[in-house]
Amino acid sequence: MSNFSFPDFDDLTVVEGQPKGCLWGFFDVDGQKDQLGTLRLLTKEVVQKAKDEIQTGTHVQLDWPLHNIEFPGFGRIPLQHTVKDLAEEGFVAFDDVISFNTQTSSQWDSLKHFGSQKTGVYYNGSTHEQLKTSDDLGIHKMCDRGGIVGRGILVDWLSWWEHENPGLEPPSAIRCHKIPVSELEATLAYQGTETRQGDILIIDKSDTSSSNSNAKADIRALGTEKQHYMIGLANTDETVRWLYSKHFSAVAGDTMGFEAWPYPDDCCLHEWLLVQWGTPIGELWDLEALAEECKNVDTRITATQPFSTLKRFGFLNCHQTTALNMGSQINRRPVRVASASGAITDMVENLAELAKNAEVDFIVGDWLSEYNMAARGMLKAQRSESPSFDAAPAFEQQFVDSFQSALPDLAARKIKMAVNAGACDTELLYQRIQKIVQDSGTDLRVAWIEGDEVLDAVQQYVSEGTKLRNITTGQSFQEWGHNPVYAQCYLGSRGISQAFINGADIVLCGRVADAAPTMGAAAYWHGWSSTQYQELAHALIAGHLIECSYYVTGGNYTGFKTLPQGKSPLLNMPIARIQCDGSFFIECHHSQDRGGEGKRYYNSDVVAIVDQVKMEQAGPDSVFVHNIGFEKPPPTTKAGLTAPGGYQAEVHYFIVGLDAEEKAALLEKQLRFYLDVESMSKLAFTVSGTCPSNPASQDAATVDVRVFAQAPHADALSPSSFRNKCWNIVMSTYSGATFAVDDRQAFPKPYNEYFVTIIPQALVKHIAHLPWCERVIDIEPPTDTVPYVHQQEVQPVSEPQPLLSFGPSIMAPLGYIVHARSGDKGSDCNIGFFVRHEDEYTWLKSLLTVDRIIDILQNDYNGGRVERFELPNIQGKLPFYPRLYMYRPITSEFLAVHFLLKDHLDRGVAASSTYDVLGKNVAEYLRAKHVPIPRKFLDRGRI
Repeated sequence: MSNFSFPDFDDLTVVEGQPKGCLWGFFDVDGQKDQLGTLRLLTKEVVQKAKDEIQTGTHVQLDWPLHNIEFPGFGRIPLQHTVKDLAEEGFVAFDDVISFNTQTSSQWDSLKHFGSQKTGVYYNGSTHEQLKTSDDLGIHKMCDRGGIVGRGILVDWLSWWEHENPGLEPPSAIRCHKIPVSELEATLAYQGTETRQGDILIIDKSDTSSSNSNAKADIRALGTEKQHYMIGLANTDETVRWLYSKHFSAVAGDTMGFEAWPYPDDCCLHEWLLVQWGTPIGELWDLEALAEECKNVDTRITATQPFSTLKRFGFLNCHQTTALNMGSQINRRPVRVASASGAITDMVENLAELAKNAEVDFIVGDWLSEYNMAARGMLKAQRSESPSFDAAPAFEQQFVDSFQSALPDLAARKIKMAVNAGACDTELLYQRIQKIVQDSGTDLRVAWIEGDEVLDAVQQYVSEGTKLRNITTGQSFQEWGHNPVYAQCYLGSRGISQAFINGADIVLCGRVADAAPTMGAAAYWHGWSSTQYQELAHALIAGHLIECSYYVTGGNYTGFKTLPQGKSPLLNMPIARIQCDGSFFIECHHSQDRGGEGKRYYNSDVVAIVDQVKMEQAGPDSVFVHNIGFEKPPPTTKAGLTAPGGYQAEVHYFIVGLDAEEKAALLEKQLRFYLDVESMSKLAFTVSGTCPSNPASQDAATVDVRVFAQAPHADALSPSSFRNKCWNIVMSTYSGATFAVDDRQAFPKPYNEYFVTIIPQALVKHIAHLPWCERVIDIEPPTDTVPYVHQQEVQPVSEPQPLLSFGPSIMAPLGYIVHARSGDKGSDCNIGFFVRHEDEYTWLKSLLTVDRIIDILQNDYNGGRVERFELPNIQGKLPFYPRLYMYRPITSEFLAVHFLLKDHLDRGVAASSTYDVLGKNVAEYLRAKHVPIPRKFLDRGRI
């Protein structure tokens, strides 16, 4: 065959997991996977035609001496030459013994040299694991076919550049100068060279000849630098398409890399040539003599006869059989990710326990909430405004304590870790952890992520006239009326995955999304690209399920009475076992909910659609999760603005016995009259408890009254203005009036206001720092996005049934047969209700309409929007909503209805005036409300 018929680039068959433009399978023969790639374009006809163009028959040496590069780049071992004396063998003789890395001089990159750094695969789908023990794609495949013989065309870009820029110094070989397609085309036109299918493209980019002492110095410098920069073809989509359209059999150049280096995250010509098309790359060729010979064929390089040569490229160093250790790996077994912390209040021993005993690949942990985000943000702001302010670092010290005890096992068992404990001082946390690592004598590589601190960007954004709006309250930034001193956005997972790809063992983050550490670990492990949304959406939910540690293994579970009791009353930590398609198992490590945002669960990298999620029991302590939908990521990300809110204080009174409601009303009326209410921004009275009929003790008959106040200025809540006046009323109020003598909460203390909004991802400078190689990686925001949905749809009841159709009912607490869980997202509250039997689910979704929820909220309903959707596919022997919990199997299914109460929690945890600052007890309140429950369901027994 003289010519192959190639489809247009955009018409190539899409290969799953690979970019558009992949040629895998194109050269396969009789069902055998091809191992030569585009060398198959060097057919007998192509070689015969090349022979006809030989003009002088001159032989030109293209390879450098083996020892020409004293200091190879990328940390490679230089050539070792020793002389062995054979006298011991009885000979008067010497043998030369040479050990060298084939990348230290002129060479061909075989198809085994470089894999996809994102997906971890090589040409035609071979995996890293397969190639470790296989000779597939090796350099010998090129030798076995008789070497490389064909028509070479020299594109003497250096001569063209010097012609176009007389008197100027050409770009250095060790600077990242990017040669665009337009200049390649201009050079070809200048030479009068035409290309044809099967040509071997050779590009002369810089004077790196073996005789050039300056070139030697440049290469020596390149080899000793930690960060490599090289001249080469621009890594762009235009270059990719141009190379494809030419259908070269191989390409080569005179520098250490064919393309400009470093390459961007989204385009690497090494990957396109070696991985996607199977095109060998020649590097470090000595092209000076060749360029001169081409000019001498005609007195002008622009001769109409194109340069052509017939040459059997013989000994150009054959490449080693293993790939560079610098990229994502492809691991078809699931990755095992354990969660060590769900909050700053979690158990400090968890990390060490997992590091020592759990069979895992990664440990992640979540140390942040909106409460300590605001608190640490305020701490850092105070330190910035007053450098002399003696303040602790604004990271989470508890993580440092946990890490020190876990470090030996993390290092010994090669467990990687990603955590968000940097809070608002991630760089300082890096410095602390790096010192601990160094002092321990271990060689773990510690990376850190930057970009979540966005106050300057937000202020600039607002100054340009942008109208920010609180995504929970709907309040505008101007209506909020506070002056933010700190702002932090939620970063995605790509900085974490890039850190792991580039060799990190530990990745320290500030405010990344809760699930981002798990997503980053899984994306690295399986080699997912940033557009593998299906896989990322599953990893997002896996990370969401385990990031609150025990909440997925039995904590905060309304069926706690049924949990099995072992030797220890403590629960087990969760492990997510994530498969290469994203589906996953949630399991337990055996040692001693919050909800989402409606059916869409937002993240900077992907949006997970959870209304059709399926969950199935896979074992006593294992649940399989799959069928999660996705949308492309939003162009925005969530951000929290922290501002000084003022001051708050509280006093407690106790009521005992009869007439508690009337006694509390009298106290409130008197204090509202006596206190300077006008100086306060908030004055709330909370009555907690009731006196039962015929109480068994005085304690049982006691009711608490909390008097809670907030004010812009501390003077308004000084002891004389608030505490004393609250106490002074004791002699003139209800019978038995008694206040709490512990008055520590009665003194004014600062509190923070927190404004939750969204900002464009383009404003965020997301950076992964790799200090061990003095490198930083900029993480570009996604460009293919779907706008954020501010108000998600309310799902009506699917297939509603009349409540009377379920038979006789009695009024009883909803929680007798219905599980529930609730939690906060800013000032929003999520509530999930789930039952154990399918017929109960039909009843539950018919009962729990939006109107019913408003009705049973009763006095607590504040008029806000209520969103509803159903989760009909959470089936198996587990209780779930909105997280999973594993325990001993039972014989029932769990199906759920979810509600989102917009702005239900007074301004969120940082400023809330209620006891239930995290919204955990909204579900418990609603489970206690009486509703009509079919008798046949109650007959099955109470939860």
